[in-house]
Amino acid sequence: MIAVQRCASHMTSRVDITEAFQVGGAAVKAAFEGKTDMVATLKRLSDDPYVCITGLSDVHEIANVEKKVPVEWIAEDGTGVSEELLHYIRPLIQAELSPVMVDGLPRHLRLDLEK
Repeated sequence: MIAVQRCASHMTSRVDITEAFQVGGAAVKAAFEGKTDMVATLKRLSDDPYVCITGLSDVHEIANVEKKVPVEWIAEDGTGVSEELLHYIRPLIQAELSPVMVDGLPRHLRLDLEK
């Protein structure tokens, strides 16, 4: 399925990277403001143009809750997806980035706290 194909770091899109930084920034800001028991979240405001903002939610309302793809977004024969799902995911998968590879392995950024 699509989620399995897109869950690896070598398949990240520009939107994935941008939103990861935005959520991280929102989490750090909340921590500095003394907000606890919160999770930084993303809320989609529009599809075209794609606009998403960060927010905060109570961790107790989110932890261990699974959000599934709606059944109506899966093709009736179970082998594909609907146009509605494609419309939803298309903005998320634009501008794929090529990973930097070293000796066949992806090179990731690392924070060196020793310096």
